[in-house]
Amino acid sequence: MSKTVTVDEFARDAAGYISQAVHGGEHVLLKLGSDVVAELRPVRRERTLAELPALFDAMPRLSPEEVDSLEKDINEARERLNKLGVRDPWES
Repeated sequence: MSKTVTVDEFARDAAGYISQAVHGGEHVLLKLGSDVVAELRPVRRERTLAELPALFDAMPRLSPEEVDSLEKDINEARERLNKLGVRDPWES
């Protein structure tokens, strides 16, 4: 969502607009006269490794049938790859 305010409006409630961007994900465009002169927007936050377990816990679980099917697909792929043999990556 985007909101357009004048520079003066922003100056009167800068903390409020920053909070809207940080917590509400809102874009704020600043106008000086009829020109948009600046933009305040949330920055995509990078995830940390410590958040990985919670991300995995939030993912949907496979049903037993899906697990069996995935296992079968992986085993078939391994068999096909093993039949190809090892290739020298430096060989032309």
